[in-house]
Amino acid sequence: MGANMDSNDWKDEYNVNHEIIDAQHKKLFDMINDLKKAIDAKSGSDVIDSIMKEMSDYTFYHFSFEESYMEQIRFPQLAEHKEYHENLKKRLYDIFNQFYTDQNTSCCEVLQFLENWWKKHILEKDRCYYEFIESVRK
Repeated sequence: MGANMDSNDWKDEYNVNHEIIDAQHKKLFDMINDLKKAIDAKSGSDVIDSIMKEMSDYTFYHFSFEESYMEQIRFPQLAEHKEYHENLKKRLYDIFNQFYTDQNTSCCEVLQFLENWWKKHILEKDRCYYEFIESVRK
C-alpha cells in the first residue's frame, strides 16, 4: 500500500469500508499517535503506562470484534487471520512486558513496534478482507 504513519492524520486509504472496524482502526491509530506525542513531550511514565494499557486492552477487544465479524460473513481466511491475531497478541504482550521489566527496551522501541504493527496488520492484512466485504455487500 505504501501508506505509513509519518502523518498524524487519518487517511481514507486506511479504511476497510466497515464503519465500526474503521472507527476501531482509527482509535488504535490515534492511540499510537498519542503515545508518540507523550514520548516526544517526555511525559511521565504514568501517562505512557496509561496509554499503553489502554492500547493493549483495546487491541484485544478489536481483534475479538473483527474475528466475530469475519465469522459472520464467513471470511474464507478466518483461521489464518485468527492465527495472525494470536501471534500479534503474544508479540504485543512480550514487547510491553520487556518495556516494564527490562530497562533495555525503550519507549521508542515500543513505538516502532506499534507503527510496524499498524502498517503490517491494518494496512496490509486487514485490507485482504476489504474486497471480500465489498463482495458480500453486493
